[in-house]
Amino acid sequence: MRLKKTLLSIAIAAATFTPAMHSIAAPLQLQTTLDQESQIQSSNTWLEIDLGQFKQNIEQFKSHMSDQTKICAVMKADAYG
Repeated sequence: MRLKKTLLSIAIAAATFTPAMHSIAAPLQLQTTLDQESQIQSSNTWLEIDLGQFKQNIEQFKSHMSDQTKICAVMKADAYG
């Protein structure tokens, strides 16, 4: 038990005192080479979500589950994880 508390304390300290990491953008998916950094910053990939299809997908999942089963569907914008 003492080892678990020690490891937890170390993990909390590391998370608290480690400088915040800069976010890393998704890798570029280009066939050509970009010469200027401004071009690189503005050419990142994106994803568009069809909300109607998203709802239909959730309904499809629900059709395979019991009525008591709950679903927590999360859609995040501008974030990883």
